[in-house]
Amino acid sequence: MPIIVKRSDDKIIESSSSLPYDMKGKYEISYPNTFDPLDEMGNSYVYPRDANNVIKQVIEPKFLEKYPSYEGVIYNPLLDSSDINVDNSATFPDNNQPLNVRYKTGDSPNLLSLIGKNDSLGFDMGGLFITDNIDIGALTNNLGSQTFMVFWRGVKKTYTQDITPIPNIHTDNEASKLFYTEADNSLLKVYISSDNGITFQELSNLNPFSFNQRETLIRLAFLNLSVDDVFLLSYAIMY
Repeated sequence: MPIIVKRSDDKIIESSSSLPYDMKGKYEISYPNTFDPLDEMGNSYVYPRDANNVIKQVIEPKFLEKYPSYEGVIYNPLLDSSDINVDNSATFPDNNQPLNVRYKTGDSPNLLSLIGKNDSLGFDMGGLFITDNIDIGALTNNLGSQTFMVFWRGVKKTYTQDITPIPNIHTDNEASKLFYTEADNSLLKVYISSDNGITFQELSNLNPFSFNQRETLIRLAFLNLSVDDVFLLSYAIMY
């Protein structure tokens, strides 16, 4: 059940147990569906009930409560431009030629977009987002970690048009709506690297991945293989 937040003031207004849900004027704080932080928010010990408080006091601790074999978690809800940890000079290794990063973003939540393919314009590659090096060593007394587990959520956005009253058909005006739908795992690929992006290994969402030895610096790469834009809502790295 994602947490739904008002864009106007970052206050939590409700959650959605099912999709589609009208997201116009709202954004989502996403996390694994293996846990539900709202069960602890029921008695509202988190105050004020805004996005930043819930992230720090509820969501981040829930990762380690649900997955206690990991020492720590780096959770990035991608709320604004300061969360966009991207290396614009990085490339992704490909059989034909290295792929350059290709994305759009904005200074508010749920706007990090991996641009879709457009063969008619000659863009046969999908959107690509590669993080800068993420320093696990600084969080582990320079020991690093051998096993990582990564969570991410990507969605496609669809819009409905305004509907105006038409006599004898419908009498109510209906405003446009915005819906999120889950991006298919076959179209949004995620990879991890421990050698500064020279090589990448594909990940499965919330499945452990182990290197041959402990690593202190890692990168993540998110590759969109769809013709539609895919919006990356959040990611987390457990180590």
